[in-house]
Amino acid sequence: MTLNTRWVQGPLAALLLLAYPAAWAAQPAAKGGIPPIPDPKVNTAPLIGKFGGRMVIDNFAGGPKTFNALLANETTTTDVIQQLYTQLFNFNNLTQETEMGLAKSCDKSADGLTYTLHLRHARFSDGSPITSADVLFAFQIAYDEKIHPSVAELLKIEGKPWDVSAPDDYTVVVKLPGPTALFMDQIGSLYIMPKAKLEPAFKAGNYENFYGINTKPADLVTSGSWKLKQFVPGEKLVLERNPYYFEADKKGNRLPYMDELVWVYPGDQNGELLKFESGEVDALDDPRPSDFSRLEKGQAQGNYKLTDLGPSLNTNFFWFNLNLKKENKAPYIDPVKYSWFNNPNFRRAVALTVNQPKMVRLAFQGQAAPNYGPMTKGNKLWYDPNVKQYNYDLNRARQLLAKEGFLDRNKDGWLEDSKGNKVAFTLVTNAGNSAREAMGNLIKNDLKAVGIDMTFSPIDFNLMITKIRQTRDYECMLLGLSSAVPPDPAESQNFYSSRGKTHQWYIDQPKPATPAEAEVDSLLSLVCAKGTYAQRKKWSDRMQELFTDQAFCIYLPSPKAFTVVRNKFGNLQPTLLRHRTAWNSQAVFLTK
Repeated sequence: MTLNTRWVQGPLAALLLLAYPAAWAAQPAAKGGIPPIPDPKVNTAPLIGKFGGRMVIDNFAGGPKTFNALLANETTTTDVIQQLYTQLFNFNNLTQETEMGLAKSCDKSADGLTYTLHLRHARFSDGSPITSADVLFAFQIAYDEKIHPSVAELLKIEGKPWDVSAPDDYTVVVKLPGPTALFMDQIGSLYIMPKAKLEPAFKAGNYENFYGINTKPADLVTSGSWKLKQFVPGEKLVLERNPYYFEADKKGNRLPYMDELVWVYPGDQNGELLKFESGEVDALDDPRPSDFSRLEKGQAQGNYKLTDLGPSLNTNFFWFNLNLKKENKAPYIDPVKYSWFNNPNFRRAVALTVNQPKMVRLAFQGQAAPNYGPMTKGNKLWYDPNVKQYNYDLNRARQLLAKEGFLDRNKDGWLEDSKGNKVAFTLVTNAGNSAREAMGNLIKNDLKAVGIDMTFSPIDFNLMITKIRQTRDYECMLLGLSSAVPPDPAESQNFYSSRGKTHQWYIDQPKPATPAEAEVDSLLSLVCAKGTYAQRKKWSDRMQELFTDQAFCIYLPSPKAFTVVRNKFGNLQPTLLRHRTAWNSQAVFLTK
């Protein structure tokens, strides 16, 4: 699943075709005195739906960590954020093309460095107008060095922020410091929130604590197709339709069709499956591969459809904590262990001990494929088959370890370093994810074969996020990343860049910690600038090859992607990209 490069390379006229005529202003007023949409975005879903009903989706990993869109960092949060807030441009998961969102048209200068965006006359969920001031405020937050949200790297060119201004309430002018290959998608990563609600907290220095998960539904003003009705942490989240949303179907009916969109949180994947089979849940967005056969056989009896989407774009991997404290450059972990983890040959040896084919069989029941780099085979446009593949090889692993002084010096079956320290560390992952728990136990056994004593400790997902972002008090972590949308390397700057917030092993580096990371930063600047697909692919491949050669992340099998949904919804169009089931929730309707 890839971005349509034809329109990226082509003229802006391709975008202007998506701006719909003013004739849509003639649609009737909504109930309750809500005015009609002056210039709606028209949804191109194939069917005209009917109103009412709800869809219930299960997510064993838990609910959002914040309702503040610019602070969202993990999929449990972003899956909800994209329902609550709108963007200037949207990516259509099905067509793989970028579409107009809050922006109804866009003009580009001859040199390609100035874009003028014309906004729709849209409203927030409280009825107040969405204006250019809200867009400028979003940029102000994105560029704030204290807050430093993850989206910041997408809104810069070679570290330089964009010059953004607003000549009037419905026009935004963006002047770029240099060329970029994906302007519409980059600026489309910025969610629009109400300045009037958020600016007081920002001025008071309390922005990062505002719109948290304890926010009352009545106080949460949104710009997207849904607004918050209820959130019970650990149990459920209920969204209700935003009566002021600016999108309509082909007949001018204001979307969404459904009254409610609901997530439930059973806490683990066993509970997830039971809730679906009992009928409490309408959809499993990302069921575990081990349940594929069981769910496939139960389709007729359960009145649902299983859709096999093919190789997933999402990755699984583990990494060692190489973070250093900014004040004194000291590691957050035991300096002895840091010295091991900071040795590329140690990391390569660990990668060689992982038996991926065995992991595919036992952790995924065959519903996965080995993977060795940041892009999986599912990303047909950007996957690099030439990344270094650490195929299972215990002899080679032992050789590399011995070369670096890791030997069984006291003949107790465990390795010691050159100073006699036993080689042992703890790997953590999120409890309740049965595939990751299986992978962790397999890694533990694989490492034992070469004399490394690994303790495996699944923990609460929220605690994991705290350890990654704040305390950084962990040794080794197993997690994964969902593909960027669109799945272009320029959209993953937050991962590749040494300053990125998801550059997991050493987040937000003051300057590149290694020559390899410095080269990746330089290549990333090229990938993000304007160029042909062939040029950008060459630079992207080199980035991926540097990452895998250094074994910054040790990659694990990538599962097949599939969804299961009850046979009672229209306009349901599951895709490989998140959110697989609800990405077009505003157009989904209940047929029965």
